[in-house]
Amino acid sequence: MRYSRIFACCVGILLILTNCSIYAESLLEVYRHALVNDPQFKQAQANLYAAQENLPIARAALLPLLNLQANVAYNNQNYTQDAAFAENGDYTSTALYLNLNQPILNYGLWKSLESAHASVKSATATYCYAQQDLIVRTVKAYLSVLQANDILKYTRASKAAFAEEYDNAKQKHDVGLASVTDVYDAQARYDHAVAQEINNINSLENNLEALHEITNHYYQVLNGLSEKGIPLSTPIPDNIDLWAQKAAAQNYRLQSQHFNVESAKANIGVQAANNLPTLELQGTFSDQRQYDRTLLITNKNEDLVYQLSTIALGVNWDIFSGGSVIAETRQARYQYAASSAEEETIYRQVVSATRQAFLGVNSYSAQIQADVSSIRSSQSALASAKAGYQAGSRTLLDVLDDTTQLYQNKQAHALDQYSYINNFVNLKESAGTLSLKDVVKLNSWLTQPINLTASLDVRGH
Repeated sequence: MRYSRIFACCVGILLILTNCSIYAESLLEVYRHALVNDPQFKQAQANLYAAQENLPIARAALLPLLNLQANVAYNNQNYTQDAAFAENGDYTSTALYLNLNQPILNYGLWKSLESAHASVKSATATYCYAQQDLIVRTVKAYLSVLQANDILKYTRASKAAFAEEYDNAKQKHDVGLASVTDVYDAQARYDHAVAQEINNINSLENNLEALHEITNHYYQVLNGLSEKGIPLSTPIPDNIDLWAQKAAAQNYRLQSQHFNVESAKANIGVQAANNLPTLELQGTFSDQRQYDRTLLITNKNEDLVYQLSTIALGVNWDIFSGGSVIAETRQARYQYAASSAEEETIYRQVVSATRQAFLGVNSYSAQIQADVSSIRSSQSALASAKAGYQAGSRTLLDVLDDTTQLYQNKQAHALDQYSYINNFVNLKESAGTLSLKDVVKLNSWLTQPINLTASLDVRGH
């Protein structure tokens, strides 16, 4: 009976571990959730579709316009005896008008089409930027959850270490082997760790809410960093100027603004064209009929039919419009200047962000390697402090300080890895090369299931 219980317990533990592995959400799966549910990305899609309609709208103004008008009327004729008609009475009439207008020469319409082409290109670049921005926001939110969980994990580890030192100090004090100062020092560190733990739990919950805002999902288990860490490498090419040049040529945010500048430039021609003459082909056809009409000439009821067809060339020229065209053209020039200045601003921001991300990748790569050495040194220092405390050559305060330093170094090691990944993503986004392929690459770095539900459970910690 005892062995069957042990076996059942082992099977239960195995099932729990298996379920954690099965239901652990990877970065790739979280990104797929974001693609479907993120409202900002949906808005970018809708804006693209709306902007694409600018082209057929502008093109339509250059194509023939055919207009049909028709009516049926009931008429009551009541003339005096001197009228030309023999009798008064009621009759019905119909009218049909068909109008055709085809622009032949209209500079403003062609400039509007040019502006529409540029606006569609700008919207397409904005949408591509939104795709990359979704990756950046998803990765950042995902890593923020893992980061908050790691901070909580190391806070709890330090709390457990301080609790152990507090219990030891209290026992030694009870038998006269330690001063009350040691007890107070250990208790102070423990109480501080408890306060940090509460704050860390709140931070983890907030970061989970931020991830839910993007994906519309709540996650219980996510894949996190493995104990081996992440593979470190320098950007390829390892040249900051080449990355800056690539960003200037390929960054989608910068491309979008460049096409906005082209659209604003074309708009100057649109406004200036309002002072130019336009030429169009005009065609009309009308058919008017009156039924049961009594005519004096024939002295009998006859239907009156009147048809007219015309074709003409029409010229329209607004010679003076109160100065509005001049003012609107001047305004368009200022808008073009403002758009050009904004392009320069974005260019400088993109280049600066690219260079910072490049430096960040290299800096955190070196920092992570230094963190490993720092953790190793801190472990040795803590072991030495504990041995010295037992021998009477070191104080408990030394042990507490070295314990704090060890977990701070472990925490820094984890946070620097997240910063390395974020800078890697930022660098690719600035260069305009961030894609699903990079998400797959990052996903391969995160393989260790992290039970977030257990982290948020304060019972037993």
